[in-house]
Amino acid sequence: METFREFVDRVLKRKEKRNHPRGNHPTIYECYNWVRDNCLKPAGVKGVNREEFYRIIKAVNLIVKDAYLDGYEFSFPDGVLMIKIKVQEGERYISWLDTLKAWYSDNTLMEDQIHIKKNKEPRVAIVYGKVGTRIKNHSKYTFSTNRAFKIDVNNKFKEGNLEVL
Repeated sequence: METFREFVDRVLKRKEKRNHPRGNHPTIYECYNWVRDNCLKPAGVKGVNREEFYRIIKAVNLIVKDAYLDGYEFSFPDGVLMIKIKVQEGERYISWLDTLKAWYSDNTLMEDQIHIKKNKEPRVAIVYGKVGTRIKNHSKYTFSTNRAFKIDVNNKFKEGNLEVL
């Protein structure tokens, strides 16, 4: 009798562990190196060390998060972009973990290709208003919020304390 893990590996046709790249979002370490190499060194400025850079980034993220959750609005300089919150409605999706568990317990469900579907809860997304701005290259000015900011916005939305435009 095969285990659930072996069953999942067989159904999903996994032979070896895959290592996917994480994406093209820079880390704080990469940002620090870029600022140091492209801005500070050519100007002959010593600047701050890596730990101080981390503390500055975390402090700015905390200030922006707390102020935004208190109801303040932020717009970037020269009307570049504006932070907005958008509610994304829930949809139906296939729960693959529940489907694989059902297939593991009953092979006839797998032969009939029966999938277990669930409803997504509505969630909020933090987006940037690009309409009406004076810039042409929006991808140059992307600004990603950190994970703690997204979690706090979602929690405040679930509690009903967040106004969404």
